[in-house]
Amino acid sequence: MNLKAKQCEIKKESSKKHFIEYLSENHIIYKWLELNKEEHKQIINLKSNKFINIEGDLFKEFICLKKDQSYLILFLREVTLSFQDKQPISTLYELTINKKKSPSLKLYRQHHDNRLLLIHSTDLSKSILNNSDQSVCFFKDSYAEIQVDIHVFESEIFIDIKDKKAKKLLNFSSISFLKHPFKKLNYHLKLYISSKVSENSKISLLIQNEIERLLDEINLLPLQVKKKAADNLKKSPSEIAALYYFYKSAPNLRENSQTFLNQMLETNSKNFIQSLDCIFNHEKKAQDNSLIWAYRIPELIERCATKFRSTYPLKVNRIEHKVSSSFVELDLDPKTIQTNSLTGLINHNKGELIPAKNEYGQLRSWGQNRVGVVVGIKIDDLNTGFPVKRLLIIGDLTHKGKGTISANECAYINAAIRYAHKENIPIDWFATSFGVEISQERGVENLDASASTARAIIRYAHSKGVIINIIVDSVSTGAQAYWNALAAILPDTRGILIMTSKSSMILTGYRALVAALQSHLHSLDIQQAAKKIYPDGLKCLGGYSNVFGPNGEAMCLASNIQEACEILLLHHYYSALRKGDKIATSRPINISKNSGTVNIDLISKEIQNIQKGAIVKRELLLEALQTPGSPPALVLWKDAVGYQKASCNESKTCRSGLMSQDPNTIVQEMLIGSQPTMVIFPPLGPLTPADSLLVAKAIYKANRRMPVLIIGNLSGFNSDPLSMENHQLSSGAQIARAIVEHEGPITIIILGRLIGGTFVVFSKQLNPTLKIMAVEKSHIQVVGAQVAVKVLFHKRILNKAKQDDRLTNFIQRQEEINNIQNQTIQNHTYEKSHHYQVTSNAAQNISPMSKEYEANLRKIIEEIEFQERQAYEDYHDTERALKVNAIDIECAPNNLYDAFVQMQEKSLKEFIESSQTFEE
Repeated sequence: MNLKAKQCEIKKESSKKHFIEYLSENHIIYKWLELNKEEHKQIINLKSNKFINIEGDLFKEFICLKKDQSYLILFLREVTLSFQDKQPISTLYELTINKKKSPSLKLYRQHHDNRLLLIHSTDLSKSILNNSDQSVCFFKDSYAEIQVDIHVFESEIFIDIKDKKAKKLLNFSSISFLKHPFKKLNYHLKLYISSKVSENSKISLLIQNEIERLLDEINLLPLQVKKKAADNLKKSPSEIAALYYFYKSAPNLRENSQTFLNQMLETNSKNFIQSLDCIFNHEKKAQDNSLIWAYRIPELIERCATKFRSTYPLKVNRIEHKVSSSFVELDLDPKTIQTNSLTGLINHNKGELIPAKNEYGQLRSWGQNRVGVVVGIKIDDLNTGFPVKRLLIIGDLTHKGKGTISANECAYINAAIRYAHKENIPIDWFATSFGVEISQERGVENLDASASTARAIIRYAHSKGVIINIIVDSVSTGAQAYWNALAAILPDTRGILIMTSKSSMILTGYRALVAALQSHLHSLDIQQAAKKIYPDGLKCLGGYSNVFGPNGEAMCLASNIQEACEILLLHHYYSALRKGDKIATSRPINISKNSGTVNIDLISKEIQNIQKGAIVKRELLLEALQTPGSPPALVLWKDAVGYQKASCNESKTCRSGLMSQDPNTIVQEMLIGSQPTMVIFPPLGPLTPADSLLVAKAIYKANRRMPVLIIGNLSGFNSDPLSMENHQLSSGAQIARAIVEHEGPITIIILGRLIGGTFVVFSKQLNPTLKIMAVEKSHIQVVGAQVAVKVLFHKRILNKAKQDDRLTNFIQRQEEINNIQNQTIQNHTYEKSHHYQVTSNAAQNISPMSKEYEANLRKIIEEIEFQERQAYEDYHDTERALKVNAIDIECAPNNLYDAFVQMQEKSLKEFIESSQTFEE
């Protein structure tokens, strides 16, 4: 080999090395394929065996091959990609897109020596699955420099492909290959409605343009074809509804499109069109009252569920755990309905629910509900690995009843509660009502019906365990407010109550209240007087911020209905049960590299501060215990009065001898070790009556749903007169009752002390599933050492102090000094009376009540008390508690997290096994 050839080879090798490094840095795999130069036909033939060749010519524009919602797009371009390219080279782009995975890109290039270059991006960290509302750019910085804008909507994909100079290479739509124009139109109409519902303006505009193009295409078809299509529309109300929706809502619709739509719609049932008008009237009524229509709630929930899945994806294959989201409206089976002959109302104690269908046997269209509530089954995918199924009850203020309650509404609600019990699913009740119907025709029969619903709630929610979650976005008046309380406010209920900032729960309206209280007012003056007394209207009587948040009856506040749905779904994520399960199981979360790890050092530091009595932030400790990468904790009752006030030991007493009554317990649902857990962190000082009740309610909420963790420094109960007046005894007793009745594991972690009454209500003897873990240097005692030595042991310590050598020596010295003084006095000639006076003064110097004597006595008592306190605490420590089986385990602060996770896993296993044994 001559020198020139050798230099060329060295240069070639250097370029190749640089090229390999470039590919590696940009996560590109390359491979040289020995293929025939014959226009890459071998590649096409290989792929055609696995996919269906739908349409296209590789050398004219592009070819799309589809199978199981995966798209393989092949197109050929003359492009310059590499620094080695002297001129554009024929390049075959193979873009593989699957909505469940990240896309991959391969480039086959005609290169030197009849070889092709394959370039495959390996950067699969991004996913298009959950980006239905935005463009996503892939391969922007890769060697290929291809920008792919992908829109995923419903089950379809829309793609724009551009090169590095922003030149459009290709437009692609997955539905562009449907042959029949009417099928295309119908499919696009459905997509248009979905895009409007999800407020995806970019997609809706794109689809509107395509619909107008299709309408132009259909309008050119022969009259006989169009007539046949119109006749077919009569048999498909959903298609008519879709056409009508598009006709009503599409902005800037071209005149020829409007004309043709009119012709198509006029050939169909006038009555059906009127019913569609009814739907739009319902929508308008809801919007006019700043409400969301009842039938839009399931769609809103679905959007929130999609957002939740995208934010907290599964760590497992999505295809293996795919759950289809759906909503199926239910109606009373006509065969089971009984009507009262006197009132004409439905018997509120009879009736069974079935899927609501129209005269054609298809699922009923929106707005056909016969009463003022909508009932249906909702299924969502919350990345729990199983479908989250529940029953929705939604109040409909746009119904002709205008939000009032009659026996008909009660019949549907009662049937819904029975259905939920039969199917063993929870209820999500979007409670909206103005109370029992008031009219000249009907009266007490509706009150009886509302009482039957109260009975159904008590019977099934309390006795039979049906979970009813209440969401209040508008007004709940009278009977509805009481139903809300029966379902979610009472201590032994298991549902949660969520209120929005504009909502209220009241017993009567503010004008009616003013009229009742000020009967002398003229009816024309009531409105003005009511506004003056209650400037915020119904919220003054029963809003979240001034009533139900501070008093702890509402658990969560949402700024609007969407946030309320997000809170509700987060609660379902933590508490939902797989069919057949007795308690929530671990969640398959996706722990990425950026998720972090459990902060063991922070846990140790906060525990040491608690044991020293220093100021701590309990929220930091709970945050450190939470599984990294998991959804946020759902905090309950955070606006109960006092939650924001305390930041350290809250055991300070007032000079009056009365203790603070503000609750200060933190309650939240969260993941610890991937296991949903109800975490209760009481104040670090004594429990107030409100704290006691809050702890009991939290335990009840977790009953038969998730394990409970009670963590803290449980140093007894407030026992001052004000606390006793505020029902401290009954509130504390509620804790013991809640633990006895709890079905599921309970773990108590002692961070410092477990004393007296709190030990009784948290004892292992109350429930066999209860386990107690104590951190090193904790103390389990009947009373605290401070109280023991200063009150209970005081007499013994006082006697011991008086016998102390230092005190007896002090008395002897004082006696010697007094004797000397007396001798001196006798050597002087004084009057007898004066002599007796001095002697008396000297005797007083050695009196046990002298200031010096008392000072010495106090000092000695303090020293003995310190010794007794140390001995008391050394004896009543965790080691002794372990010996007498009062606790289960002792652990170091830095091992708390791992020890708890292991203990909870063991408790869960034991509980599940015991439940199965009991069933057998």
